[in-house]
Amino acid sequence: MKLTIDYTRLFKNSGYFIVFLVIVSAIFKLCLHFFPGATIIKLNTFFYLGTEKNLPSLFSALQLWFAAAILFILSAVKFSAKDKYRFHWAILGIVFLFLGYDEWKSMHEKLNNYLHDHFHFHGVFFLAWVIPACLFLVFLGIFFLRFLFALPVKTRRRIIIAAGIFLGGAVGLEMLESIFVEKNGGDIGIPVVAMIHLEEFMEMFGITYFIYALFEFMFEVGARETKFELIIKSSDNVVVPDHKADLIIRSVKHLTFYGKAVDKK
Repeated sequence: MKLTIDYTRLFKNSGYFIVFLVIVSAIFKLCLHFFPGATIIKLNTFFYLGTEKNLPSLFSALQLWFAAAILFILSAVKFSAKDKYRFHWAILGIVFLFLGYDEWKSMHEKLNNYLHDHFHFHGVFFLAWVIPACLFLVFLGIFFLRFLFALPVKTRRRIIIAAGIFLGGAVGLEMLESIFVEKNGGDIGIPVVAMIHLEEFMEMFGITYFIYALFEFMFEVGARETKFELIIKSSDNVVVPDHKADLIIRSVKHLTFYGKAVDKK
Protein backbone atom coordinates (compact mmCIF):
# COMPACT_ATOMS: atom_id res chain seq x y z
CA MET A 1 0.00 0.00 0.00
CA LYS A 2 1.30 3.43 -0.90
CA LEU A 3 -0.57 6.63 -0.18
CA THR A 4 0.55 10.24 -0.39
CA ILE A 5 -1.70 12.96 1.02
CA ASP A 6 -1.10 16.65 1.60
CA TYR A 7 -4.28 17.37 3.51
CA THR A 8 -3.53 21.05 4.13
CA ARG A 9 -3.32 21.61 0.39
CA LEU A 10 -6.45 19.52 -0.08
CA PHE A 11 -8.26 21.72 2.44
CA LYS A 12 -7.13 24.95 0.75
CA ASN A 13 -7.89 23.79 -2.79
CA SER A 14 -11.32 22.53 -1.73
CA GLY A 15 -12.01 25.92 -0.18
CA TYR A 16 -10.98 27.72 -3.38
CA PHE A 17 -13.18 25.44 -5.47
CA ILE A 18 -16.16 26.02 -3.17
CA VAL A 19 -15.76 29.79 -3.52
CA PHE A 20 -15.49 29.32 -7.31
CA LEU A 21 -18.74 27.32 -7.39
CA VAL A 22 -20.60 29.92 -5.32
CA ILE A 23 -19.40 32.85 -7.46
CA VAL A 24 -20.09 31.13 -10.79
CA SER A 25 -23.54 30.00 -9.62
CA ALA A 26 -24.42 33.54 -8.56
CA ILE A 27 -23.14 34.99 -11.85
CA PHE A 28 -25.18 32.67 -14.06
CA LYS A 29 -28.26 33.12 -11.87
CA LEU A 30 -27.90 36.87 -12.33
CA CYS A 31 -27.31 36.47 -16.07
CA LEU A 32 -30.42 34.32 -16.31
CA HIS A 33 -32.47 37.22 -14.94
CA PHE A 34 -31.19 39.69 -17.55
CA PHE A 35 -30.30 37.42 -20.50
CA PRO A 36 -32.64 34.39 -20.38
CA GLY A 37 -31.25 32.62 -23.43
CA ALA A 38 -30.91 28.89 -24.03
CA THR A 39 -27.14 28.85 -23.39
CA ILE A 40 -27.49 30.77 -20.13
CA ILE A 41 -30.27 28.42 -19.03
CA LYS A 42 -28.04 25.39 -19.62
CA LEU A 43 -25.08 26.97 -17.84
CA ASN A 44 -27.28 28.00 -14.93
CA THR A 45 -28.65 24.46 -14.66
CA PHE A 46 -25.12 23.06 -14.64
CA PHE A 47 -23.72 25.47 -12.03
CA TYR A 48 -26.68 26.59 -9.91
CA LEU A 49 -26.26 25.56 -6.27
CA GLY A 50 -29.98 25.02 -5.80
CA THR A 51 -30.28 22.34 -8.52
CA GLU A 52 -29.72 18.60 -8.15
CA LYS A 53 -27.51 16.37 -10.31
CA ASN A 54 -25.17 19.09 -11.53
CA LEU A 55 -21.54 20.07 -10.79
CA PRO A 56 -22.08 21.52 -7.27
CA SER A 57 -24.27 18.63 -6.16
CA LEU A 58 -21.75 16.12 -7.53
CA PHE A 59 -18.93 17.86 -5.66
CA SER A 60 -20.97 17.86 -2.45
CA ALA A 61 -21.84 14.18 -2.82
CA LEU A 62 -18.20 13.26 -3.49
CA GLN A 63 -17.17 15.25 -0.42
CA LEU A 64 -19.58 13.30 1.76
CA TRP A 65 -18.53 9.95 0.28
CA PHE A 66 -14.86 10.85 0.75
CA ALA A 67 -15.57 11.64 4.40
CA ALA A 68 -17.37 8.29 4.65
CA ALA A 69 -14.31 6.50 3.20
CA ILE A 70 -12.04 8.11 5.82
CA LEU A 71 -14.48 7.14 8.57
CA PHE A 72 -14.52 3.53 7.35
CA ILE A 73 -10.71 3.47 7.35
CA LEU A 74 -10.70 4.73 10.93
CA SER A 75 -13.38 2.18 11.76
CA ALA A 76 -11.24 -0.65 10.34
CA VAL A 77 -8.30 0.51 12.45
CA LYS A 78 -10.48 0.71 15.54
CA PHE A 79 -11.96 -2.75 14.90
CA SER A 80 -8.44 -4.12 14.60
CA ALA A 81 -7.64 -2.56 17.97
CA LYS A 82 -11.01 -3.69 19.43
CA ASP A 83 -11.61 -0.09 20.40
CA LYS A 84 -14.64 0.72 22.55
CA TYR A 85 -16.04 3.12 19.94
CA ARG A 86 -15.26 1.11 16.80
CA PHE A 87 -18.96 0.77 15.93
CA HIS A 88 -19.45 4.52 16.27
CA TRP A 89 -16.87 5.17 13.54
CA ALA A 90 -18.59 2.64 11.26
CA ILE A 91 -22.08 4.03 11.91
CA LEU A 92 -20.85 7.55 11.27
CA GLY A 93 -19.44 6.33 7.95
CA ILE A 94 -22.84 4.87 7.04
CA VAL A 95 -24.52 8.17 7.92
CA PHE A 96 -22.19 10.02 5.55
CA LEU A 97 -22.80 7.47 2.81
CA PHE A 98 -26.51 8.18 3.12
CA LEU A 99 -25.94 11.95 3.20
CA GLY A 100 -23.97 11.69 -0.04
CA TYR A 101 -26.75 9.66 -1.66
CA ASP A 102 -29.33 12.17 -0.47
CA GLU A 103 -27.23 15.05 -1.81
CA TRP A 104 -27.16 13.46 -5.26
CA LYS A 105 -30.71 12.14 -5.35
CA SER A 106 -32.36 14.90 -3.21
CA MET A 107 -34.36 12.38 -1.22
CA HIS A 108 -35.13 15.04 1.40
CA GLU A 109 -36.96 17.06 -1.28
CA LYS A 110 -39.24 14.09 -2.00
CA LEU A 111 -39.83 13.70 1.74
CA ASN A 112 -40.54 17.42 1.96
CA ASN A 113 -43.18 17.24 -0.78
CA TYR A 114 -44.90 14.30 0.89
CA LEU A 115 -45.00 15.94 4.33
CA HIS A 116 -46.12 19.29 2.95
CA ASP A 117 -48.93 17.74 0.92
CA HIS A 118 -50.24 15.65 3.81
CA PHE A 119 -49.72 17.85 6.86
CA HIS A 120 -49.52 21.47 5.56
CA PHE A 121 -46.85 22.84 7.87
CA HIS A 122 -46.23 26.57 8.10
CA GLY A 123 -43.56 29.05 9.17
CA VAL A 124 -40.07 27.65 9.77
CA PHE A 125 -41.46 24.17 9.07
CA PHE A 126 -42.96 25.06 5.67
CA LEU A 127 -40.06 23.08 4.18
CA ALA A 128 -41.16 20.17 6.33
CA TRP A 129 -38.25 17.78 5.81
CA VAL A 130 -36.40 19.65 8.58
CA ILE A 131 -38.78 18.16 11.18
CA PRO A 132 -37.64 14.50 10.82
CA ALA A 133 -34.12 15.82 10.21
CA CYS A 134 -34.12 17.61 13.58
CA LEU A 135 -35.47 14.52 15.32
CA PHE A 136 -32.77 12.40 13.69
CA LEU A 137 -30.11 14.91 14.74
CA VAL A 138 -31.28 14.74 18.36
CA PHE A 139 -31.01 10.95 18.23
CA LEU A 140 -27.53 11.12 16.70
CA GLY A 141 -26.45 13.70 19.25
CA ILE A 142 -27.46 11.46 22.13
CA PHE A 143 -25.95 8.36 20.54
CA PHE A 144 -22.59 9.99 19.74
CA LEU A 145 -22.26 12.13 22.88
CA ARG A 146 -19.89 9.83 24.78
CA PHE A 147 -17.99 9.07 21.60
CA LEU A 148 -17.51 12.79 20.97
CA PHE A 149 -16.18 13.47 24.46
CA ALA A 150 -13.83 10.48 24.20
CA LEU A 151 -12.03 12.21 21.33
CA PRO A 152 -9.01 14.46 21.91
CA VAL A 153 -10.02 18.01 22.79
CA LYS A 154 -8.64 19.49 19.57
CA THR A 155 -10.42 16.93 17.39
CA ARG A 156 -13.66 17.33 19.32
CA ARG A 157 -13.56 21.10 18.92
CA ARG A 158 -12.94 20.85 15.18
CA ILE A 159 -15.75 18.35 14.66
CA ILE A 160 -18.18 20.51 16.63
CA ILE A 161 -17.22 23.56 14.55
CA ALA A 162 -17.61 21.57 11.31
CA ALA A 163 -21.00 20.24 12.40
CA GLY A 164 -22.13 23.71 13.44
CA ILE A 165 -21.22 25.17 10.05
CA PHE A 166 -22.79 22.31 8.10
CA LEU A 167 -26.01 22.09 10.12
CA GLY A 168 -26.31 25.86 10.36
CA GLY A 169 -26.57 25.88 6.59
CA ALA A 170 -28.41 22.62 5.92
CA VAL A 171 -31.03 23.02 8.64
CA GLY A 172 -30.80 26.52 10.11
CA LEU A 173 -30.88 28.48 6.86
CA GLU A 174 -33.39 26.03 5.38
CA MET A 175 -35.80 26.89 8.19
CA LEU A 176 -35.25 30.59 7.54
CA GLU A 177 -35.86 30.05 3.83
CA SER A 178 -39.17 28.38 4.72
CA ILE A 179 -40.56 31.70 5.96
CA PHE A 180 -39.71 33.53 2.71
CA VAL A 181 -40.86 30.69 0.44
CA GLU A 182 -44.24 30.48 2.18
CA LYS A 183 -44.62 34.26 2.18
CA ASN A 184 -44.00 34.36 -1.60
CA GLY A 185 -46.44 31.56 -2.29
CA GLY A 186 -43.74 29.04 -3.08
CA ASP A 187 -41.79 31.33 -5.39
CA ILE A 188 -38.06 31.76 -4.87
CA GLY A 189 -37.14 35.43 -4.69
CA ILE A 190 -33.80 37.19 -4.39
CA PRO A 191 -33.52 36.71 -0.57
CA VAL A 192 -34.06 32.96 -0.94
CA VAL A 193 -31.54 32.71 -3.79
CA ALA A 194 -28.99 34.52 -1.61
CA MET A 195 -29.72 32.20 1.32
CA ILE A 196 -29.43 29.14 -0.95
CA HIS A 197 -25.92 30.23 -1.94
CA LEU A 198 -24.94 30.85 1.67
CA GLU A 199 -26.52 27.56 2.73
CA GLU A 200 -24.67 25.53 0.12
CA PHE A 201 -21.41 27.31 0.90
CA MET A 202 -21.78 26.45 4.59
CA GLU A 203 -22.61 22.82 3.80
CA MET A 204 -19.64 22.32 1.49
CA PHE A 205 -17.20 24.18 3.72
CA GLY A 206 -18.48 22.35 6.81
CA ILE A 207 -17.75 18.99 5.20
CA THR A 208 -14.36 20.21 3.97
CA TYR A 209 -13.42 21.24 7.49
CA PHE A 210 -14.73 17.93 8.86
CA ILE A 211 -12.47 16.04 6.44
CA TYR A 212 -9.57 18.23 7.54
CA ALA A 213 -10.40 17.44 11.19
CA LEU A 214 -10.35 13.69 10.45
CA PHE A 215 -6.95 13.94 8.75
CA GLU A 216 -5.62 15.98 11.65
CA PHE A 217 -6.88 13.29 14.03
CA MET A 218 -5.21 10.56 11.99
CA PHE A 219 -1.90 12.35 11.61
CA GLU A 220 -1.61 13.97 15.03
CA VAL A 221 -2.98 11.25 17.29
CA GLY A 222 -2.75 8.07 15.26
CA ALA A 223 -4.38 4.77 16.04
CA ARG A 224 -2.34 1.94 17.56
CA GLU A 225 -2.97 -1.81 17.69
CA THR A 226 -3.67 -2.27 14.00
CA LYS A 227 -2.83 -5.18 11.72
CA PHE A 228 -0.86 -2.96 9.38
CA GLU A 229 2.84 -2.29 9.51
CA LEU A 230 3.54 1.21 8.28
CA ILE A 231 6.60 3.27 7.54
CA ILE A 232 6.03 7.00 7.52
CA LYS A 233 8.18 9.09 5.26
CA SER A 234 8.00 12.86 5.55
CA SER A 235 8.48 15.30 2.72
CA ASP A 236 12.08 15.91 3.74
CA ASN A 237 12.80 12.15 3.25
CA VAL A 238 13.20 11.41 6.95
CA VAL A 239 11.92 7.87 7.44
CA VAL A 240 10.17 7.03 10.71
CA PRO A 241 9.67 3.24 11.00
CA ASP A 242 6.97 1.80 13.21
CA HIS A 243 7.42 -0.64 16.07
CA LYS A 244 5.52 -3.80 17.01
CA ALA A 245 3.23 -3.51 14.03
CA ASP A 246 1.42 -0.47 15.47
CA LEU A 247 -0.05 2.17 13.22
CA ILE A 248 1.83 5.28 14.30
CA ILE A 249 0.88 8.51 12.57
CA ARG A 250 3.05 11.57 13.10
CA SER A 251 2.10 15.23 12.95
CA VAL A 252 3.63 15.93 9.55
CA LYS A 253 1.77 17.86 6.86
CA HIS A 254 3.23 15.94 3.89
CA LEU A 255 3.33 12.18 4.37
CA THR A 256 4.01 9.13 2.28
CA PHE A 257 2.76 5.83 3.69
CA TYR A 258 4.19 2.44 2.86
CA GLY A 259 2.43 -0.47 4.51
CA LYS A 260 1.88 -4.21 4.42
CA ALA A 261 -0.40 -6.51 6.34
CA VAL A 262 1.29 -8.41 9.16
CA ASP A 263 0.19 -10.86 11.80
CA LYS A 264 -0.37 -9.44 15.25
CA LYS A 265 1.80 -10.91 17.98
